[in-house]
Formats: sequence, structure tokens, C-alpha cells
Amino acid sequence: MAEQLCWSCSKACGGADCPWANKLKPVEGWKAKKRIICGQKKPIETFHIVECPLYEKEGRKNR
Repeated sequence: MAEQLCWSCSKACGGADCPWANKLKPVEGWKAKKRIICGQKKPIETFHIVECPLYEKEGRKNR
């Protein structure tokens, strides 16, 4: 499976503008594929996000 789009989004960790990152609510207008993953006690329904209108590429700071 390809890398999750959210992993490189600046809104993924505590981004106030992302309903998926904050409340696990699908983003209106995104292109995502429903996935079932194995949880410890039962299967978990999630999504693999392909395109998202809220996506902002995370900028890396040079040190």
C-alpha cells in the first residue's frame, strides 16, 4: 500500500482545520478508499486518503 497522504500534511498532528485528524470524520471532497485493518479486539474501519482538498504539504525546517 502507498504511503498515507496525511503523513506529510501539516494539519495531521493537531491541525485545527482537519476533521479527520481531530475527530476521525471524513473530509468533504476527498478521494479516499475505505479500508479494514486488524485491531487488537476487532477489525477497525479506516480510510486510505488519496487526495484531500485540505492537504497542505508539511514544510521541513533546516537546522
